[in-house]
Amino acid sequence: ITSAAGNGIYIAGFGASSVTNQAGGTITGATNGVRALYGATTVTNAGAITGTAANGIYLQNSGSVTNQAGGSITGGVDGVKFAPVVGINAVTVTNAGTITGTSGAGVLIGNSVSPVQNASVTNLAGGKITGTTGVYIYADSPVTVTNAGTITGTGGTAIQFMGGVNTLVLQRSEERLVGKECRSRWSP
Repeated sequence: ITSAAGNGIYIAGFGASSVTNQAGGTITGATNGVRALYGATTVTNAGAITGTAANGIYLQNSGSVTNQAGGSITGGVDGVKFAPVVGINAVTVTNAGTITGTSGAGVLIGNSVSPVQNASVTNLAGGKITGTTGVYIYADSPVTVTNAGTITGTGGTAIQFMGGVNTLVLQRSEERLVGKECRSRWSP
């Protein structure tokens, strides 16, 4: 699936939706690879999802992204972005493949205007998440990042937590945080 001028897949419905890209499949958008607005969205990828000018996957509501071994998600800005118009309840990202944000975050969840209520990022053994900030999460309640792979912040920060109660779990298989620091900041 290729769009030369817009999103590879664009979902604007209010109900729950899902996208499955199987091994060998490609979804490419000139802006976002996959973009969903209102309903909770589940994206499962074992192929390649690319957003050339913007994000590999851009979801504006609750949902989950599972990038399986061999899968790649690449964005010209962020690899996977959850940026809600209003606060969202739950976000889950599970990675065993490669997620890359070329000029932004590998995984970006929430923002100062609309922090998420509950988020988890699990980078499994063999998984690689890379961006200027590897993982950036803005939440006002529990957040967990579990890493057994590699998270790289090419701009210096591998993981940045903003607000909320944060938990970082490092598993022994091959975990690596590459960057100058892992930061956490609480903002009332």
